[in-house]
Amino acid sequence: MSLIISDQIKKRQSNIELLRGLSMLFILIVHSNYMGITALYNRPYDIESFTRFLIEAIGIVGVNCFILISGYFGIQLRVKKFISLIFQIYFFSILSLVIYLLCNGFENIHSSIYIKSLFPVTNYIWFVPCYFLLMLFSPIVNTWLQNTPPRKILLLAGLIYVVSYYWEVVWKQSFSFGGYSWGFFILLYIAGHLIRRYCTSHSISIKICLLGYLGCVLLLMGIS
Repeated sequence: MSLIISDQIKKRQSNIELLRGLSMLFILIVHSNYMGITALYNRPYDIESFTRFLIEAIGIVGVNCFILISGYFGIQLRVKKFISLIFQIYFFSILSLVIYLLCNGFENIHSSIYIKSLFPVTNYIWFVPCYFLLMLFSPIVNTWLQNTPPRKILLLAGLIYVVSYYWEVVWKQSFSFGGYSWGFFILLYIAGHLIRRYCTSHSISIKICLLGYLGCVLLLMGIS
């Protein structure tokens, strides 16, 4: 799924493009891990569990980076791009349904699968509705970010975090999965904007960034 990048940024940055490609690769790696860590909760911690936890810890950052890049460049919502995205969602949703029917037959599919395939924007996996909502709200968020001082941005970001946390954990609403929700996407979008707006000098070395990333991977492995 392609990013909708603001027309104000004409010059493409190779390092950010590389990061976007790497993020997509990480997303594919995580999904190649079958059910990921959710399939390991009720089984012994063996070599297979260790390997799959490690894959999850290395690649789970992919979605975060992808949305950060959206905020870094800024989403410019346009009707043509919006319709194109909807078409892509429906195309792959119905294609997946057809492939599933060919492999399993009509008698082995629940009616809810049909509903999710016909209404993928609101009834499908968490990423589609969350990114869809982020796109819809992006014009308002962009205007607000451009005209609001950093202190107020951080205060509202904290409020969004609290609301989105209760939205998922306490109210147990849809459009969320394991901490990912519409509110979390907006927070990542805000963070990407702030990085571009205020982090003009790159004083942190690549080695320190890499060590920080590896440290987070080891922390996730330790928690697992």
